[in-house]
Amino acid sequence: MAKPVAPGGGDHAVTLVHVVVPVHDEAALLPACLASLHGALDRLRAVRPDVVARLTVVLDACTDQSGAVCARWAVDVVEEHAANVGAARASGTRRAHDLADADGVDPRRVWVACTDADTAVPLDWLTDQVEVAEAGADLVLGRVEPDRTASPEVVAAWRAAHADRRVRTYGAHLGFRLAAYDAVGGFAPLREHEDADLVGRLLDHGVPWAAAPRPVVTSSRLLGRTPGGFSAYLAALRPSLGSAPPEVAAEPAP
Repeated sequence: MAKPVAPGGGDHAVTLVHVVVPVHDEAALLPACLASLHGALDRLRAVRPDVVARLTVVLDACTDQSGAVCARWAVDVVEEHAANVGAARASGTRRAHDLADADGVDPRRVWVACTDADTAVPLDWLTDQVEVAEAGADLVLGRVEPDRTASPEVVAAWRAAHADRRVRTYGAHLGFRLAAYDAVGGFAPLREHEDADLVGRLLDHGVPWAAAPRPVVTSSRLLGRTPGGFSAYLAALRPSLGSAPPEVAAEPAP
């Protein structure tokens, strides 16, 4: 398994960042997600004007107004009909690849940042990822916290389950260098755990990884879009601490 990346060393410059968000009937939560992403994109452009920053939303078998939300935000959209989050993430990453190829950007200089439509990212989400990528990481894993609508019981169980501050694998907080993604064959068309599957193959391939310093905040709803996703994990916290998503390694103290 790969080791955590140490700061500095080598030429790991990032010249293009592309955010990919899979969406399946998320019209209610998508506006907050897009608002946070636009904030993070604007911050990256201000701090690093040398880096091209893009966003693609993959509308996957949507039957609600998610498309209309994207239109209001003038978001680049790819439409799929698979009702499969792995296929949706792969489609969005393929879009990033195609645009990078059209611009003549080397995949080693392209960073893909993934999150979910029910998630809000912090303002420095992308600048953080670029910083650790340029320190030598080909993979970034980050913490996910439930939003303020979570019950006190769930919040308490969540804190107990995450007291060790170990990194888990979440599609809502994931980034990777496009060349590394290509090397392991990309996202598999899995209905759930496509994130852990990809991360496992990247680590087996020996890519250097790093932990993002700040968490994202995800909806604390207990009935989500996939049976084994974040919502299911939160639901499992009510009667017990449940089983956490796959752990990778100890996260550095803040």
